[in-house]
Amino acid sequence: MLATGTRSVLFVVHDDGTLEPREVETGSRSERFIEIRRGVTPGEKVATQANFLIDSESRLKAALAQMERHGHD
Repeated sequence: MLATGTRSVLFVVHDDGTLEPREVETGSRSERFIEIRRGVTPGEKVATQANFLIDSESRLKAALAQMERHGHD
């Protein structure tokens, strides 16, 4: 799960291997678990190991987009 400070997003894994970002509402937290109150349904697969790569890719895309905007001012 990626927590941005204003929202929490996780990625649901579909049967074809694609990932769907979902904004979720979280609840109680422990050292190893976070309660998800809303945003996914029982039985859906959630990506757990790829979060670092997903986060890195989204940050890279945002940085490149920002660089491109500043280069065209």
